Amino acid sequence: MVVGTTPYQDRKEAYPLDKKTLRFIALRSFFMQAGRNSETDSSTGWTWAIAPGLKKIHTNEQDYATALGQNLEYNDPGTLFPTFVMGVSLALEAQKADPAIIRAVRTSAALAAMSLENALFNILLLPGLFSLLVSALSGTVVMAAVYAVIVFLLCVILRFSLVSYGYAKGSAAVEKLMAKEDALKHASRIAGIFMIGAIVVCTSIMPSGLSSSFTAHAYLDGAFPGLIGVVAVLLVYHLLVKKNWSLFRCALLLMVIGFIIGALL
Repeated sequence: MVVGTTPYQDRKEAYPLDKKTLRFIALRSFFMQAGRNSETDSSTGWTWAIAPGLKKIHTNEQDYATALGQNLEYNDPGTLFPTFVMGVSLALEAQKADPAIIRAVRTSAALAAMSLENALFNILLLPGLFSLLVSALSGTVVMAAVYAVIVFLLCVILRFSLVSYGYAKGSAAVEKLMAKEDALKHASRIAGIFMIGAIVVCTSIMPSGLSSSFTAHAYLDGAFPGLIGVVAVLLVYHLLVKKNWSLFRCALLLMVIGFIIGALL
């Protein structure tokens, strides 16, 4: 038997999984990274998390073993959207689709989920949230606690909601996700540029504006660094949208401009 390509013996569609089982799978997904290794990444924890659903779907022991085996193959759906991929996989398992098809859809969904996580979460949301909390709470222990709570609550909400959505929509959800993947990543890059510009302006102007000894000179000292940030944001926006530059090329250009300005000053 070749794991992942052997058709299931029982081809009758399984009863839909109940919400309690889906919530239990979402809860177990928080331990998914515990079995991470360099050969199959997080597939061990993934399989452990999804096993209750597979057990209810596959009453045939041989089919259950086949399903467990193919889920133990290399898999890295990330840490933000893994339950979405789980829901999609379980929907196909319940339909008793060919294991090779399930593997292909699972791999595609995992790659899309990881890509969007990097674009929306790691590049846009987390740095922006961290910067705002540093400005508001001045790097205190409270800031670290608030940051951790916000990120944790976001993960909890997404994991418990996306497992149901992925299971309800099945492979159609993957098609919609992949169709909008490039647009979402492009939008996140642009939004990230504007967020950085806003943070630069706020941190440059606000201290002078709130000072009790306000002077025009102090205001200009704070405003000019902010204007540089605004100009940089507008330049990068133009290059991304109008010239179709990559974010890497934009970053290199800003580094070169920064070195030139630094050398002249």
